[in-house]
Amino acid sequence: MHRNNEYVGIEILVVDGDPSVRKGLSDLFTEMGFIPCVTGEVEEGVEMIRAKFFAVVLCDLDTPITEGGIEVVEACVEHSPATTPIVLTSRKGWDAAVAAFRAGASEILIKAPEQIEYLKERVAKAAKEWKRQRNRDELLLQMSEVHDDFLKRMREMYKVVVDIQDRLQGRDIMASFKLPECRVLVVDESPAVYDEISKAFENRDDGWIFSQVQSGGEALDIGGREKYHVALIKDQLPDLPGSMVISTLRAQSPETIYLNYGTPGEPGATVEVKEAERTIPLVEDFTETAQLAGKLDEIRDAFKSKAQERRYLQSFRTNQFDFLKKFAEINKAVEKAKFEMDARKNG
Repeated sequence: MHRNNEYVGIEILVVDGDPSVRKGLSDLFTEMGFIPCVTGEVEEGVEMIRAKFFAVVLCDLDTPITEGGIEVVEACVEHSPATTPIVLTSRKGWDAAVAAFRAGASEILIKAPEQIEYLKERVAKAAKEWKRQRNRDELLLQMSEVHDDFLKRMREMYKVVVDIQDRLQGRDIMASFKLPECRVLVVDESPAVYDEISKAFENRDDGWIFSQVQSGGEALDIGGREKYHVALIKDQLPDLPGSMVISTLRAQSPETIYLNYGTPGEPGATVEVKEAERTIPLVEDFTETAQLAGKLDEIRDAFKSKAQERRYLQSFRTNQFDFLKKFAEINKAVEKAKFEMDARKNG
């Protein structure tokens, strides 16, 4: 019999206390193209199941003692639910089958020469089904990735279309965008940063307004009542970590730009822009407050980009409402299928 390339690379496990059975099954399945692993010890078989994946596990019901092989079946059910456990036995009584099936065996076969062909067919069928399921899972993951990428590409394309339409109609939306004032909240127990930044902007007439609170709790309180364009939050506050304050404030005011900073001049102090899904370094070696003050005009300009993104998104949602509704339904179905796939793998 020639090796079947369909089974190449697929591993199966044989657990049987009889050396002649182990050798016979190893030769049989090697000839078919499988990679057989064999052991005469239940404990070793269980450890192998925990350590790696086998498409099929064949175990002798009475290794090393009566119904000792049940432990192998239970290990498959608990640690590798995608594995097909098949129990082999020399006993022909129904009582042997009951215990095996209750433990989770897929099938129980009598050890007899006339059963060899059926055993081969049963193992081959189980391996093929596992391979088909694996291919379906891989396809599902690829589809999910392409699905997300498609929406991103469509949004980017829509931006280009909107920009072209604006130019053709002689509109420059961003040139007309004005920010009459820029409200900045400084959250720091020390007044040093607030005082220096306020002083740097005190002679300007372009609408900068600075406020300070000294704790995370005060920031959360005022953040629920007031709106700020920029929030400068120290990384360590007397009561809360700066990152926690930012996360909570973002839920209340996602349009605000959040900056997290360390104490100027201290080793490792930086200034970072904290977005929902990423962190952007702004000042990598924060030695003096003037470095932060010098970046605030750039931060203010970032509002133009955010306003433009909101305009794109709103226009996209309005014009593609039916498509996005269907897209969301499909995405929900894909996520459900991925969850079920993970549940199968993890038991």
